[in-house]
Amino acid sequence: MTGLGLAGFEVEIVDPNPLALSRFSRWCARLHRSPSFGRDPGGYLDAVLGLLRRRRFDVLFPAHEQAYLFARHRKRLEALTHLALPDFDLFERLQSKVGFARVLEELHLPAPPSVVAQDRASLAARVTRYPVFLKAAFGTATRGTFLVHSPSDLARAIEELRPVLQEGVVIQEPVEGRLGRVQSIFAAGRLVALHACAQVEEGVGGGDLVKESLRSEELEAQVELLGSRLGWHGALSLDFIEDPSGRRHFIDSNPRLAEPGNALAAGLNLPELLVRVSLGESPPRAPLAPPGVRSFMALQGLFRTAKDSGSRAAVCRTLRDIVTHRGSFAAGAEELTPLARDPASAIPVLVVAGALIGRPRVWEGLSRGAVDAYAATPRVVEFVRGRSSCRAQTQGTEGGC
Repeated sequence: MTGLGLAGFEVEIVDPNPLALSRFSRWCARLHRSPSFGRDPGGYLDAVLGLLRRRRFDVLFPAHEQAYLFARHRKRLEALTHLALPDFDLFERLQSKVGFARVLEELHLPAPPSVVAQDRASLAARVTRYPVFLKAAFGTATRGTFLVHSPSDLARAIEELRPVLQEGVVIQEPVEGRLGRVQSIFAAGRLVALHACAQVEEGVGGGDLVKESLRSEELEAQVELLGSRLGWHGALSLDFIEDPSGRRHFIDSNPRLAEPGNALAAGLNLPELLVRVSLGESPPRAPLAPPGVRSFMALQGLFRTAKDSGSRAAVCRTLRDIVTHRGSFAAGAEELTPLARDPASAIPVLVVAGALIGRPRVWEGLSRGAVDAYAATPRVVEFVRGRSSCRAQTQGTEGGC
């Protein structure tokens, strides 16, 4: 039934883009236009608050970096609907790469060797070998992260990081191995569900073209320790590197539910569990999903082909492979545009394919635009942390910023 998700919930979307990916789904009952989250977080917040005042919604589900904004205004939002988020100070500890590095150190959880610098001189002095990663406290989808190979690279990175040095910069040694992701749901510090997967093929911008589920009791225990010690409430996603010895090193955190498609392909519906936790339920611990289940993202495949080949013919071949389930798309479920279950989701794939066939080099603008739609930009960070004017407050809404 149109507008009903897999678990029977009616889903409505708030997005500035009338052509948002989720718009082309039979499970989207309605799209509400809003100001851009990245460019006008105050306007975006006003739009969400206004919608919640006009109509009753059971749950507010932050699918992307809007969770950071909602955590800051959690009490005001909870007066109007249900949502599962921890206190803002705790949320920001894991939103910040600096805060996350310090949490890992406090809990003795495995991570690459890391130190934090907060000024230009200490940053330059603490880089003693190459290559090395420099990570700004706030960034999305590798933005604000620099892989430095030489003193000249270091000088350029320091210059770009100069405006945010006071927030701290993580200096982290690289670890060779495969990239993995883990998504989890907590209810007041109790682990409700966890899913892990490994990157099989890389897409553009460090994203995943193909993932495969994995099962690890050790990883489950580590994430459970993190969430229980922090008293986490809601969704928490982490990235890690698995080195050749099998040891896993945590490298990044996303305090939200990031890319749950592989879990769904493996039989674990994390969004449904997050909705239930948001409603105040206490679901029993979900079993770990089976290993070896693959999933892919068709759009990542198109972007990667355009980036690597710059060839219209190559993009056409990739589109053929997506439709006929060949190559990278031979096994596994499509995460973002599941054509068999949701035929309308083919529309954005065909539109993107048509654009790339016309001009393959537009892949970068299309990919960047997708990230810009949900990224916690510097403007968002300033607004959330109270360093810019608060539109919602000036419009007389209760509770302030």
